[in-house]
Amino acid sequence: MKQEYWPPAVLARSVEQLFLRNKSECRFDTTKNKQMLLLPGMGAPVSQLFELVNALRSDQSFQAYGVTALELGLSLGDFSLTLQKLIQKIESKLLDKTTVEELILYAHSHGGRFASELSTYLQKQHPGIHIILITGGTPILERPKSFHNWLLSLAFRNWPHINQPQLDMFFALYSDGDEVVDMQHATNASQAKLIVLDEFSHTDFIDSDKIIPVLKKLIYKDL
Repeated sequence: MKQEYWPPAVLARSVEQLFLRNKSECRFDTTKNKQMLLLPGMGAPVSQLFELVNALRSDQSFQAYGVTALELGLSLGDFSLTLQKLIQKIESKLLDKTTVEELILYAHSHGGRFASELSTYLQKQHPGIHIILITGGTPILERPKSFHNWLLSLAFRNWPHINQPQLDMFFALYSDGDEVVDMQHATNASQAKLIVLDEFSHTDFIDSDKIIPVLKKLIYKDL
């Protein structure tokens, strides 16, 4: 695997590995054959998902699942390299350690682009896993305007085409209250079942009090 060279990405990845990688929220529970993996958005450290991880772990509806947050180096590096690192971690630390029957991917914002490619890969390489993909405020086709991300992120600058999986349970959540990824960017070219959430801000998609009831309805088919 080639090495990351983009300075902001190298720094972000190093900081995450030093301070966050060994946190319990980033460790897989290999005693469970159902897993739920959470992916953060661009510019967001994986720690932004820790409160949601712990809330899901404590919720009775998700006791059968191992819930883990996955670091992406703030999505500042090359997209394909970050995806390779993500796949390598999941396969070596989870799939090689235990048999996974069901995998839920919940991804926030730009993390949904990684989750889409990851689902497509897992569908081909691990066809025995039942995959559920849910994205929140994710722009699949169109790149939102962001001077800050343009300066720092190669993944944002290059904005590669994203493959979307063919899944029975593939949902894209979006909102008229999202001022970071508006409804057009969140829905254009998405092959998911589109679900609008009224007055959700961009950060509400990772607010445990607001998003966990939505996830329950989707996963248990009540929405």
